[in-house]
Amino acid sequence: MANYTNQRILHQRGCFTIHGIDNSELDDVPDFKRYFTRIYINAASKTNILKPLNRLYINDYSIYPDFDGIRN
Repeated sequence: MANYTNQRILHQRGCFTIHGIDNSELDDVPDFKRYFTRIYINAASKTNILKPLNRLYINDYSIYPDFDGIRN
């Protein structure tokens, strides 16, 4: 888990991972499918998903609380 040393990491609840030099697809990593589920969202659904997230304060500003997030 990250030390919350800046606002962006704090708001994103930062977590870092360490990877080797193997460039395998995630689906080829042992146990990936056991712990994770890949969800595909088509582009036409984007607006219908972003509006409720924004009402829950999950948006550009809450994830990127610096100048870049404010201007989006």
